Amino acid sequence: MASDRETARAQWLEQVKVMRRNERRLSKVFPSIYAAAIDRWEATGAVAVPIDAQRDLGAVMVRMWREAIAIGSAFPVAQEKSAFARLEVKAEAETLFEQIMREFINRFGGWKITQIIETTRDQILRAIERGVADGQSIDAIAKAMRETVPALSRTRAHIIARTEVHTAAMHASEEVAKTAIAPMNKRWISVFDHRTRDFGEGDGVMDEFNHRVMNEVTVGPDELFSVPSKGGVFELMTGPGDPNGSAANVINCRCALVYRRVGRPWPKSGE
Repeated sequence: MASDRETARAQWLEQVKVMRRNERRLSKVFPSIYAAAIDRWEATGAVAVPIDAQRDLGAVMVRMWREAIAIGSAFPVAQEKSAFARLEVKAEAETLFEQIMREFINRFGGWKITQIIETTRDQILRAIERGVADGQSIDAIAKAMRETVPALSRTRAHIIARTEVHTAAMHASEEVAKTAIAPMNKRWISVFDHRTRDFGEGDGVMDEFNHRVMNEVTVGPDELFSVPSKGGVFELMTGPGDPNGSAANVINCRCALVYRRVGRPWPKSGE
């Protein structure tokens, strides 16, 4: 049987495939979103992302979440197959998948897309304010903004794809785990390198939250993880990538969840 770290690594590799596909898709959508918003500002003086551009973004996001939920749904099943015998029936598995997808979109989809649009709008507003402060003309400001669009689009596509695929996949794994015939404990598995969120242990930089210390923290089926912050308080999370988690806890997170039936022993630390 694979170790917890091997399981976490396999989960991550599955997510990376989905991340890369959707990063490419988002990289094609964002330039048109920025262009449409800049055109609107030049024409009307209002900073807004047109509805059709928002609709294009929404279509890509929903497709990405669907792909992420599909792989995340398989994570707990791969670890405790006998606990999910009913999901071997294709119709049962498809029904559960659609239920998780619907619930995710209804609870989180709208405000996530709104956040992305608002961030886009804020970036344009800041660029305009800088241009005005420098005494630039409208044409000069618009030209400068358009020159930044390719690099900005690539950066945002990368961050959003990595964050949203991870969030949706982890959420789906938890929802599937709840349907097991026996209660499942869950364990947080952290990545150990210089990019891991910590209080300076890895790279000397104090991050807002510490995921390094969360490695192998285990909770019961209905319990939450307490993630420490540099301010001394804790943020309660269902797991890595919790859709309700703060941005400082979820953006670019690479941690994983692994599962064991309640009462089944966990491997020794580090295995």
